[in-house]
Amino acid sequence: MRRTYLGEFEEMVLLMVAILYGEGYGVTISEALAEHTGRIVTFGTVHNTLIRLEEKGFVTSELGGPRPNAGTT
Repeated sequence: MRRTYLGEFEEMVLLMVAILYGEGYGVTISEALAEHTGRIVTFGTVHNTLIRLEEKGFVTSELGGPRPNAGTT
């Protein structure tokens, strides 16, 4: 069986997905990374990392409609 290795940033994104418990969207993950680590990353960087994590079998994604409170603070 082939081993799959994760890089440091992939591990941080995976941890944020777990912390956000079902609310792990690109923007919310970027915000959580900034809050918890002080590391500012772009949405695109997080999005590409999520794609890699999905290809490696660590996360799954689904396409859904807009949430009722999307965009509100």
